[in-house]
Amino acid sequence: MKSVNKYYHIIESLDIWLSIKKEGLKSSDEGYIYLLTNKDVAWHVAPYQLGYMESYGLLEINPGGITSPIEDDNVAEVTAKYQVRVKQNIINPKFVKYINMYWVNPAVMANWVESLLAK
Repeated sequence: MKSVNKYYHIIESLDIWLSIKKEGLKSSDEGYIYLLTNKDVAWHVAPYQLGYMESYGLLEINPGGITSPIEDDNVAEVTAKYQVRVKQNIINPKFVKYINMYWVNPAVMANWVESLLAK
């Protein structure tokens, strides 16, 4: 697994950020925290992996908060090489930074996927 300076995590709403800011980023029911190694793929991963959503938020994760080994996520999307996971209960809020909320534009997503597959 290639080491990066920053990781990213997708959230569904600003309310989730407010909770993470107080309590930290908690693992899923499976015990994993899912991360991206490149923020530019978040707008593709958010609606395809998390289900339809009109908007999503993006958080920046400082690697100093990751205390368990980082492994490739087991996904089949075109963005799989940018998706990783860590088996860790929580990432302390001091290692998590809010970036922004974004709107999902399906037309742009379709064009991006076509151009990526053409490479």
